[in-house]
Amino acid sequence: MIQYTQRFFNRKHEVLYMAVEGEKKLNQGVAGKKSLKERWTAEYIERFRKDKAADPFDLEKEFPEFKGWEAIGFHRSLGQELWQIVVEQINNALYLFIMVYLFPIIRPFPEIDGYLGIEGGILAIFYLLFDVGTNFGINRFIAEYRVSNPRKMLMYVSFYVKYQMLTGVIQITLLSFFTFQVIEYSNYAYLTWILLINLQKQWPGMLHIFKTVLSGMQHHAKVELLNLLQGEIVERITLIGFVIYGRWLGETNPAIGIIMGICIFTNIGNYIDDIIFGIISARVTDNLLKKYVGISLKEIFRIKIDKDVYKEMLSLGVQASVLPAIGTALGTTTLLLTTQNIPGYVTWNSLIGYGNMFSSIAGQYGDFGLQTMIAESYSNGKKALAEFYVSYSMRWQYFFRILISITLLSVIPYFTYLIENTSALNYYRGATMFFIPLLLVRLAGPFFSLPGPIIVGARKITQSNILSAIGMGIGYAQTFLFILVFRVQDLGFFGMFYLLGLGSLHPSSLIMLVINYWYVKKKVLNVKIFWRATFIGPTIAALPVFLLTQTFYHTLFRPMLAAIGVESTIAVAMGLLALILIFMYFPLSMLFGFDDYMFSQLRQSINLAGPSKPIFLIVYKLMKPMRNLAIKIGTWKRPGWSIPYEEAHQQVRELMELKRQSKQKNQ
Repeated sequence: MIQYTQRFFNRKHEVLYMAVEGEKKLNQGVAGKKSLKERWTAEYIERFRKDKAADPFDLEKEFPEFKGWEAIGFHRSLGQELWQIVVEQINNALYLFIMVYLFPIIRPFPEIDGYLGIEGGILAIFYLLFDVGTNFGINRFIAEYRVSNPRKMLMYVSFYVKYQMLTGVIQITLLSFFTFQVIEYSNYAYLTWILLINLQKQWPGMLHIFKTVLSGMQHHAKVELLNLLQGEIVERITLIGFVIYGRWLGETNPAIGIIMGICIFTNIGNYIDDIIFGIISARVTDNLLKKYVGISLKEIFRIKIDKDVYKEMLSLGVQASVLPAIGTALGTTTLLLTTQNIPGYVTWNSLIGYGNMFSSIAGQYGDFGLQTMIAESYSNGKKALAEFYVSYSMRWQYFFRILISITLLSVIPYFTYLIENTSALNYYRGATMFFIPLLLVRLAGPFFSLPGPIIVGARKITQSNILSAIGMGIGYAQTFLFILVFRVQDLGFFGMFYLLGLGSLHPSSLIMLVINYWYVKKKVLNVKIFWRATFIGPTIAALPVFLLTQTFYHTLFRPMLAAIGVESTIAVAMGLLALILIFMYFPLSMLFGFDDYMFSQLRQSINLAGPSKPIFLIVYKLMKPMRNLAIKIGTWKRPGWSIPYEEAHQQVRELMELKRQSKQKNQ
């Protein structure tokens, strides 16, 4: 039995490797007799090629100059999410390791993040005012002009870089003086050095713009690779190294202390990490601009910026800054109000924040770059395509979010057990009570965040500002009433949790939700949510995940802990969970809400899935038989379950033609 099991896993390993390498060997024309593995892989790749050739929705033959990330369509956004999946699951597994072994070292007290949070709000209003010329989302200009006028796109980037570098010097000078003259003599004097260190990030102040350019160009794989290297490798190494040094310095120097030492060196580590990847992302952006546009990134320092760019950026920047400035000022006032009127605010806020961190795993899947897709389609006159992008974005958001939410719901007992039975995490035990309610709040997140990208992507800036003003006014009035009049914080645990943890369920949030959707539907486009495909189908497909994980917890988890220890048990549990997701959820989902176009978008996105591609090649193979079953039983492209795509696909073709004409003109 052991021998056959070993052969099975060896075979799966070979499949994953050969699926990636097989096509390279085929293209090179490997001579001589092929092994069984090579013949099997050749047949597998050939079937994938035949599916591509037979796909009536793949526009690569019609537009051979635009392939992969350069081809317009939803598959790019889906490819971006697939690209991250393997990385995110590895990151989730590392989160357990960090929580159990590193948190007691780098975050021995939850108050550390509370102090860092307060520090971030003290000078926020000044940062926003100095950035008034660039406060408008520049990525929407990149997405729009990338198709029609690449040199114009570069002018916006040039303005951003020059503006940020100039104002950064001014910010550091003036705000350092303000910190020494005002903050040092206030109730927040203990934050002085934390503020001064964090302030240095304002120069050069434009390090993230290059990843914004890559995102606006919709080369999402490059962005995700940079995020992976920065967030999961270099940032953790530098951050942990600096934090450990800061902790040692604080322990050996009572004038600093552990908390201040960790806070100060957390900011230093983050700043150095930003500099490193600002340089790296600039190099990657330069290579892509030369390859696809024929322009060097150096042009941002030489290109002459048209007057209309100055006018538009400053005009829109002022419009986009007035209300955020008011909102930030109100936010700072609220911060002062809460810290002075809520006993133990730092601790409460930190514990709720860590409970929210657990639920944030379900929010790893964003809006699929909806703002850039709206800018690309709506701004070029393709309203039907924009509406299609909204429907597909919600459908795929919940395809992943429902799965992860149900998975997290099923593993909460595992997390709770680890925290409550690890002595070094004593200070974090209170966070476990927030897991389930915050997970439910996170599940509703896409509905609250959907209008924003649509309004900004459609360039309805003034209207967006008006809506924001209404929201800020209602929100601040509510906070004032909650804290000073009704004193919700005096209602005990539930009052504190409602006040600090359930902001999206406050009356102000619900009122603005209704107003925003009314405006989008009335003035921009029609938001269509296909409820069966978006919610019912994924929920049915995810139920076996919940049942199997609960069965494992109640039967094998604790005996395995006693027999092989925490590390090995968690490794086994995570491995079994990954197998359940791959071999059950994705195939079962084919029975509920899929059609030919959605399957085509999935197939095209697999080619862009980067490190996740080997796994999704297997997933694709498993999903094909389920597609045939769905056709037989009548659930494939079932009325009311699938999302209409015909008009949207035609507008994708029209945008591709526009992009071709723009490229020829630029050349």
